[in-house]
Amino acid sequence: MLFRSVVVFQATAVGFVLAGYGASSFGYALGAGAISSAILAMTLTGWRPLRPQFAPLRMWVARARPYFASGMLGLWRDSSHAPLLAIVFGTTVAGFYGWAAGVAVALVALSTVLPPAMFVGYSQVRTHDEVAAATTFALRVLAGFGGAVIAVVAGAAHPIAQVVFAPRWLPGVGVLRL
Repeated sequence: MLFRSVVVFQATAVGFVLAGYGASSFGYALGAGAISSAILAMTLTGWRPLRPQFAPLRMWVARARPYFASGMLGLWRDSSHAPLLAIVFGTTVAGFYGWAAGVAVALVALSTVLPPAMFVGYSQVRTHDEVAAATTFALRVLAGFGGAVIAVVAGAAHPIAQVVFAPRWLPGVGVLRL
């Protein structure tokens, strides 16, 4: 589902940028990715809203309060980068930061898709040395693919910004290269 969210995010962001929405296209793309993931999750699991019964949940909520607080702080930490970049450096830098984060999420999504596909190979491994060799090979392939994507994006950041977006996005090229 993470990969589908990234694809919807990127397609929506490019569409809104080409339509002239500028930096606000990233907000629309973030919303579209989240909504598509939620719809896909509800569709595949057959989830339907139930009538809530709060009395049995009070004990669990009381015990889980620290976990909820930790999750909220983590969400705030992860969500505060782009607004802070927009305030300090402008929306162009925040937009490129969003694109760079999207590329990183795509690589993480690839690393979550790869292991289930490798279960067949791992099931045929008999010794610890073979497991180590197979794991090392898989990590090298993943690192090579990820490194190639990052190198292409960093190397072609200036032409991508100039052709796809507009010359007004050129001040943020340095952030995309990071």
